[in-house]
Formats: sequence, C-alpha cells, structure tokens
Amino acid sequence: WWQLKWAHGDPQPRAEKCRAFSIIYDWRSIQDAKAAGIEVPQEREERTNSRLNGVRDEFLTGKARRARSEKNKLPADPFQATWHGMQIRQLVDEIGELRLYAGPYDEFSDRHHWAPAGIGQGIRVDGKVIRYDARDAPSTARALDVAFHCLYQSALLVNEHLALGFQDRLHALAERYIADSAFI
Repeated sequence: WWQLKWAHGDPQPRAEKCRAFSIIYDWRSIQDAKAAGIEVPQEREERTNSRLNGVRDEFLTGKARRARSEKNKLPADPFQATWHGMQIRQLVDEIGELRLYAGPYDEFSDRHHWAPAGIGQGIRVDGKVIRYDARDAPSTARALDVAFHCLYQSALLVNEHLALGFQDRLHALAERYIADSAFI
C-alpha cells in the first residue's frame, strides 16, 4: 500500500518506472537461477538482456555509476534494490505514514525476519523449560487490522485512479468494520 500510495503521487511516470523495474527483477531471477545451477532457457535470457538495455541506466546504483564513469568493472549486481530507489523508511516518511511504520510494521518485521525482538516475543518459560510459541492473539488481531487498513486504502486509491464510483460502498465497508471492531 505504501508503494501504491507513493506511486499515486505522480501516477504516470512512477507507474512506468515500476513496470520498467520488472526487467531488473527478471534479470535478477535469471542470475539467481544460474547461480543455483538451474538451466535458464537461452531465449528467455536473450529477451531479458535485450529489454534490459532500455532501462539499465535508470536503475544503476551510485556505486555502479561511479565505476562506469571511471571505466571500472561494474558490480555483479549494479542495480538499485527497489523500483522507487528508496529504503522503505524513506518512502514511508515521504507519504506521511511513520506511525504505521514505527508501530505495527516494526513488530511484524521483527517477527518475520527473526530479529532478536521478534524472537523474544515468542519465547515462553515454563518452570525450567524454555519453548518458542509464535502464536499471539493480540499480534494476530493487529496484523488483521493492518491488513484491512492497507486493503481499504489501496481500494480507495484504485477507485479514485480508475474513477470506478465505489467510494460510498468502500466508506460503508470501513464504517461497518469499525463498528464490528468496537466489540472486540
């Protein structure tokens, strides 16, 4: 949703940039497959490399640009990590969603990436036995709430962009969700 909201700020060029980055994604998939010893059809690799020529410069990292200007060898993967060229924290700051980032996103990210804080949330001590249990009803409820929020906000953006006329139905859905949530 954050990426969609950011793209919505300047839809045409940002959508084109996202589509162009799919070529970088394809190139990386091929590199990963080859590194793992998986055969890649030659036609697929040639088609991807051909398409890559048209977008290569747009997605080079600063390090790769310097290497090229100094006529040095480019890094094995010379491309930026994301289509928007920002870390997620920067993107979230730009769209004004730091509260969601610093709250639920941090919690879920810690759990998903097995960061120390995420692991610690699941550690349970029963006498002399230490066990791990990732199930946590409040965390699950927050995850579902955030999922609804992101889906709702995405639907609003799509509705606006495509002029679908569903805003009243979407607002009614949100009101119903809020009313139902009051009982939890």
